[in-house]
Amino acid sequence: MSIPYVFKKIHPSLKVIGLAIMTATLHFSTSYNILLTYCYRFMFTSFEYPLPFADESITQNDYFHKEVLKMSDSISHWEAINPFLFIIYVGSMILCHFVIKNGAKTSGKVVIITASTPFVIFFILVLRGLFLNGALDGIIFLFKPKWEMLWNYSIWIDASTQVFYQLSIGIGTIINLSTAKARREDIMHSVLVVPAGLVLCGLLSALTIFIYLSHFCVESGYSIDDPRLQLSGL
Repeated sequence: MSIPYVFKKIHPSLKVIGLAIMTATLHFSTSYNILLTYCYRFMFTSFEYPLPFADESITQNDYFHKEVLKMSDSISHWEAINPFLFIIYVGSMILCHFVIKNGAKTSGKVVIITASTPFVIFFILVLRGLFLNGALDGIIFLFKPKWEMLWNYSIWIDASTQVFYQLSIGIGTIINLSTAKARREDIMHSVLVVPAGLVLCGLLSALTIFIYLSHFCVESGYSIDDPRLQLSGL
């Protein structure tokens, strides 16, 4: 059942809301597939020896900007499409198409793997990272609160935005997937499991990032709160 049809069943004049949600979902899927393109690119590169970015400083992103993106000097200097990234992007879109084209019957089976694999990888990375030099400093930096930041309204805006975005509240994806459930199925289980899973995934990913970031900082002679790390996108 399509999203515009769902809203049309509520009231015919609301069909335009469904169309707007489909447009927004198309934008989200494009953004996510671009991120997947970068992930695939680095995955292919990880099989090279030696790694082409192994000697790069933690405060630099030269390899990503110059080799992966082939970024020009200015947005006004438009150059040719990066063929390798474009091929990977198209392949990612085709893969997503085959996953979702048959609805929940296919995507439900794929999600069993795609939803559980990150947790396994995060657990492995966290356990390995705990034995690295500087790991404890990263954990302390992550969980040590800065109470004065609670008075900063932008923190609350960012937190609320993240929660709405993670839960896909009001976005067509959840509405579309919900149509695959039985009419009288109890949804309380999903209502509790999904947020709990997001919290656990966020916690594991944050631990992974700050443990390894702190380790790299120690190895490179930087402090984890060094302003230069913020300028480099970290």
